[in-house]
Amino acid sequence: MSNFKFENKALTLQSLQGKLESATILPIEIISWSHFNSMSETELKEKLKWLGDDLIIRSSCSAEDNHQQSNAGAFLSAFVSLESSFKTEIEKVFLSYKDFLGDSEVVLIQPKLTDIKHCGVLFSKVADSGAPYYIVEDDASGENDLVTSGKGLVDTYYIRRNASYSDGQEFYVPIVKLAKELEDKFKSEHLDIEYAIDKKNNIWLLQVRPLLVHSNTSINPSKVEQAISKAKSHFINLSSPSPLIHGKKSIFGIMPDWNPAEIIGVRPKPLSLSLYKELVTDSTWAYQRDNYGYKNLRSFPLLIDFFGLPYIDVRVSFNSFLPKNLPNSLCDKLVEHYITQLEAQPNNHDKIEFEIVQSCYTFDIEDRLGEMKEAGFSRSELSTLKEHLLSLTNQIINPRSGLWLQDLHKIEKLKERQKKVLQSIESKEFKIYWLLEDCKRYGTLPFAGLARAGFIAIQLLNSMVNKSLLTQEQVNSFLNSLKTVSGQMSEDFSKMPVKNFLNQYGHLRPGTYEITSPRYDSEDAEYFINSEKGILHSNSADFTIDDDTYVRLHEAIEEHNLSHNVDSLFHFIRSAIEGREYAKFIFSKSLSDALEIFADLGAEYGYSRESLSYANIDIIYKSYSSADDFSSLLASSIKEGKLRYQLAKQLHFPPLLTSIIDFDYFKSPKLKPNFITQRSIIADTICELTKSSLTGKIVLIKSADPGYDWIFSHRIAGFITAYGGCNSHMAIRANEMDIPAVIGVGEERFNELAKSKTIEISCSTEQLRIIK
Repeated sequence: MSNFKFENKALTLQSLQGKLESATILPIEIISWSHFNSMSETELKEKLKWLGDDLIIRSSCSAEDNHQQSNAGAFLSAFVSLESSFKTEIEKVFLSYKDFLGDSEVVLIQPKLTDIKHCGVLFSKVADSGAPYYIVEDDASGENDLVTSGKGLVDTYYIRRNASYSDGQEFYVPIVKLAKELEDKFKSEHLDIEYAIDKKNNIWLLQVRPLLVHSNTSINPSKVEQAISKAKSHFINLSSPSPLIHGKKSIFGIMPDWNPAEIIGVRPKPLSLSLYKELVTDSTWAYQRDNYGYKNLRSFPLLIDFFGLPYIDVRVSFNSFLPKNLPNSLCDKLVEHYITQLEAQPNNHDKIEFEIVQSCYTFDIEDRLGEMKEAGFSRSELSTLKEHLLSLTNQIINPRSGLWLQDLHKIEKLKERQKKVLQSIESKEFKIYWLLEDCKRYGTLPFAGLARAGFIAIQLLNSMVNKSLLTQEQVNSFLNSLKTVSGQMSEDFSKMPVKNFLNQYGHLRPGTYEITSPRYDSEDAEYFINSEKGILHSNSADFTIDDDTYVRLHEAIEEHNLSHNVDSLFHFIRSAIEGREYAKFIFSKSLSDALEIFADLGAEYGYSRESLSYANIDIIYKSYSSADDFSSLLASSIKEGKLRYQLAKQLHFPPLLTSIIDFDYFKSPKLKPNFITQRSIIADTICELTKSSLTGKIVLIKSADPGYDWIFSHRIAGFITAYGGCNSHMAIRANEMDIPAVIGVGEERFNELAKSKTIEISCSTEQLRIIK
């Protein structure tokens, strides 16, 4: 069988007509520009009437759908019926070719497909990395352009190329079968396929073209297969029943508990990942929970990385929220219940402390426990849980002996230690070592405690609203009265000289754990420091409570036996929330300084920040505890880290891993944005596209249809859309032009981003950060 080759859209489809087993191609009529100009309206209708009453005129320009460029959506298509002016509509499509229009250019005319059940596109590889997955973006609304236009949310499926599926398992199985048949015909694994499925389950091939893949990976495909196989085995081992932990199985998520996706990204660089493990998730997190009266999980790492992709072991997390002396039988039952709840409501994976776990006592405890009674918990079990939660909560929030008070004092100790280390230790390796060790003991450990106290504080406020002790407006007023580090920083920025401001706040950086993320006091400070100092929002007046509210709160506190009065309770809530922010501000200085010294140290050996981002922080610990040559340690670590990160870019797993099947194929949550390219940028944003220059800006577009193609004539820095997927028009264009983009962040997130002035897009780690 001779190989097929790509020509224009029309000729490629024509060459496949009648030669596919997995799909059918609609009847085709091809008209050239020269032929079109010699035909009348009557002649056109006579020539096309065999196709039916309703037709689609599709572009088939020589400048689209080839190995150099796709120009997806750059040219028009049009629907026509017997009542339409064929001549006018066909001419519109031809004229959209603009400079490419010549006598030999053609349009493709086919019957309009009706009774559509599924319509979408398939990529046979991940376009920006070459990762071995089929990506199917499907719309089941009955429309035929929702996926390619980027006008709405669609379903996205990742299917590992070598995974096996059973017939009839999912609608995409015959689509993948079609892709494999086309790969065989074109002798290529880089295909972009547009398809439709009608209500009789007939598969229609609407288009196939080369997929432009941007990949410089040197990872052998067999290495990817081995990694996935090992990841599955590790998942099974970690998820199996164990006598050392409650719960029959585990699941893994990127957002529960210490939410790595938000803090270090979905695909962090090795240095960032190793720092997060060292400072927080290997042991510090468990020490804090144990200290605060929860179960002792000190030998269990919280974060598991599946070849560089960080996940929280949810069973371990759920165990760590159990009060210390709770009966074992009840512990088993609770963890099983929590896991079942998360599986049933996966959208709660980023708010388990509020929606799933019972980790503290609140004013609406009876309501929350009442829901658990419906899940099979006995009155006695719920009474026991309530008693333990009250004891634990009082131990944490007590106004005189509360554990959170001790943590505030530890943070002050860290400030003293920072000065000693920076001023007294000469060796850069040793200086980094002690900055990180002190950061754990006096920084992230008390921060974890204050963060837990902060969670309790917010839950207490929410429960006051739920029980009508406060209105939501009163709670908002209270929160607006807080004096956090962020609020103080804004105030100081409006008053301080820039030099003084940077002396105090210069250690901050958007990516706390990322060495390539610039500090406020770096040479890239113009992203953070603007010479125009306008009027800043100031906090509202001090929060006050009227007499009636005060009495209600007093009675509720006494009824629930909380170890507070009204004034001391609000003092705790205020101090816990403010203290959490303050603790992060202080410990981040230790981390930020350690990163800067590491950058200086690496520069002595000829390494850039980018290269150093692939190192593992364990080389600092090896250097301190042994006489090994640091140069060799660093070189080896960077080399290994680069290979590891290249492998991580070849792996795609869902936000919540619930079974080994998820390693082979999964449906992506609709609001999980698509990061296009592997690039990172920081730039100002622009939403009003007609009022300012787009050069150097991140453009925010609600729904990025082909009508926005003109933005690419400007030197934009990147763009973000509320809707769309990795196969939409704008995603394809971004890939082609190597412009970093975030497609489909959802309307709520989009509106939030639209209010910002400067944004950082990190496509490689899949992070969006508002700078200001």
